[in-house]
Amino acid sequence: THRALQKALVDSLPADMEIPVSLVEKVTKERFALMLAQMREQGTSDDELREIVSQENYERYSKISMAMTLAQIKGDLALRAVGQQQGLSVPQSEISDEVMVLQAQAMQRGESFKESEVRPKVEAQLEKTVVLDWLEGFASVTPVKPKVGAPEDLLGISPEDLAESIQDGKRVS
Repeated sequence: THRALQKALVDSLPADMEIPVSLVEKVTKERFALMLAQMREQGTSDDELREIVSQENYERYSKISMAMTLAQIKGDLALRAVGQQQGLSVPQSEISDEVMVLQAQAMQRGESFKESEVRPKVEAQLEKTVVLDWLEGFASVTPVKPKVGAPEDLLGISPEDLAESIQDGKRVS
């Protein structure tokens, strides 16, 4: 439901809405890093990941994911605007609680944890959820079955398939 609401919100924005190039680059880098992290969690070896991480592959990924990146940015901006207009916010205690949980999980896995990097992301995600929950209260959503072969996620392709297409130099549509 949240994904459908965010898509409807993005669809209501002007198609020619300008997004700063620096913001597009920042989000693209974050999405590329997230894809690599997901691949690592799913068992991709460090050697395989090193082969994927190159300027050429990043640029290919950037082109492939541009439409999805722009939709994500527009959605985030629109949700932030709705949240501000409606005075929706997340209590700092809730953000702190979530950060503490993530920190504990990172410590259990023996990973480093930088609260200064994690806190803004947690806050943004919680605020996004609050706004989407609020919108859901006013929305009329009709569930439909996905078409056969329809994308299941925002990437439109599994991280593994996308990485494989980057390695092979194929264009994914």
